[in-house]
Amino acid sequence: MIKRVGVVTIHVYDQDAAIDFYTNKLGMELVRDADMGDGTRWVLVRAEEGPTTITLYKLPGHEAGQFPIGSHHPIVLVVDDLDAAYAELLERGVEFSHPPFESGADSKTAMFLDADKNELILTDSQS
Repeated sequence: MIKRVGVVTIHVYDQDAAIDFYTNKLGMELVRDADMGDGTRWVLVRAEEGPTTITLYKLPGHEAGQFPIGSHHPIVLVVDDLDAAYAELLERGVEFSHPPFESGADSKTAMFLDADKNELILTDSQS
């Protein structure tokens, strides 16, 4: 059966802006930026720990505000200390749509927006 999640896709309008956001603001590692021909690029980033990568994919022919319905699926990023991560990301210029809130026994959650206004979830919950 399924062993792990390998790659998750986030649709973006500008791959260079997305690379900048995910590497410089979130501190992720750029794993691959490959020319696939016809103006298509395969861009992968990943967090410091864990095997899952994120592909920052530009849908051909889709300009800002024209993504198909249902194309965005929230991704949850796990940190050890949500308050510290929140403060650091704010300092780096990350725009939060919802500041940290209690989301269960001994866990907090916050929501932020990437360069293309995709909403991502940040949590210190391990489950």
